[in-house]
Amino acid sequence: MNYAEITDTYNDDLAPRNTWDIDSNPGSNGAAENAVEPGFPADDNITSMDKGGEEDDHDPAGIEIFDLALMTVDDTDILANYGDNVVHTITVTNQGSI
Repeated sequence: MNYAEITDTYNDDLAPRNTWDIDSNPGSNGAAENAVEPGFPADDNITSMDKGGEEDDHDPAGIEIFDLALMTVDDTDILANYGDNVVHTITVTNQGSI
C-alpha cells in the first residue's frame, strides 16, 4: 500500500497556509488516515470535514496485480497405469488485488 500526504502548503509569497485547509491537517499522517485503504468508503471522500480522521490530503493507492494460484485434485479412485486417463479437478484462485 502506498500513501501520499500533503505535508505543507504555501501561498504565492511562500507564507505558510497549513491552517487554511478546512478538512485536513497537512503532515499529520495519523492512524485514522493510515487505516483507509483503496475502495474503502473513506477513500476519495472529498466532502468530509473530519480533521484527524479521513483527510482529503492523505490518499492511499495499491498496485493492481493478478496472482493466480492453481490447485489440482486427482479425482481418480484407482491407481493409474501408464496410458490410463486420470481425471483432475483444477481450481483457479486469484490471490492478487484485482
